[in-house]
Amino acid sequence: MEILLTSATPLEVMAGKVVGLGVLGLAQMLVWASSVAILGPRVAERFSAAGDLAVDGSLVVWAAIFFVAGCFVIGVISAGIGAATTSLHEARQLFLPIALPAYVPLFLWQVLIEDPDGPLARVLSFIPMTSAMTMTLRLGATDIALWETLASLAVTIAGGAVLLWGAARVFRAGLLMYGQRMTVRRILTTLRQAG
Repeated sequence: MEILLTSATPLEVMAGKVVGLGVLGLAQMLVWASSVAILGPRVAERFSAAGDLAVDGSLVVWAAIFFVAGCFVIGVISAGIGAATTSLHEARQLFLPIALPAYVPLFLWQVLIEDPDGPLARVLSFIPMTSAMTMTLRLGATDIALWETLASLAVTIAGGAVLLWGAARVFRAGLLMYGQRMTVRRILTTLRQAG
């Protein structure tokens, strides 16, 4: 651990954690996609109307892109929480209230699908934690301008990058305060001093 901490910057360490989480998530998705590819045709044979289903290829591509961007944001949040806590129990308590906003589109899916161009859907499309799921729902419900899709993706990635920068600062401060509990006040002070 000492060699790692002396040869890499806190940003590199946190980025490595996020990449590791991302690779694990993509491996999981690969297993699920393989299962669907293998078992899907067998299941479809049992349903006569299964041949009428059509999936838009561009929707699948955009959903995959937003999935990766959303995983990046959630992974950064997870790594930041891990950097700010000293135990698994403490991290679990912090994760739910911090990550809960990411699930808002899931709770509001019916509203978002019924009015995909409404103000709520548009606002949620430009909040880094909610944009991935919101844009996937909106893209499946209606045609969205390319500029809006790209802008939402850019906001998500930029938000993740800012969160990664903050998580690296919190990680660095946590190393310097080894054994001490990281409080919200210390986190905010660390971020203020880094800026």
